[in-house]
Amino acid sequence: MTESDSIKFNCGAVGTNMKKCIIEFKNGLLIVDGSKGINPSQIKHLTFTNAPNYGLYIYVIYEDSNSKLVHAGFGSLDIREGAGFQTRFLNWMSEGK
Repeated sequence: MTESDSIKFNCGAVGTNMKKCIIEFKNGLLIVDGSKGINPSQIKHLTFTNAPNYGLYIYVIYEDSNSKLVHAGFGSLDIREGAGFQTRFLNWMSEGK
């Protein structure tokens, strides 16, 4: 997963509100389910949570194309899967790809 450009993962709020989604890292953008996408500079807040009942969860607040702050979350109950996504996400944040 750490090198993949397209990942089937979980998006939404922690717990039962999460749904399957497709996350792509393409042309420097993070794209969820075919959205317009965001670049790393749009991320204004980032939190990682690793809890026994929730696995790994990434919470972000980002500035959308209308300059509005929006929140999003990504997570997995499987710690290995979550750690792989976390590594891929941090690579994107660092390198924009």
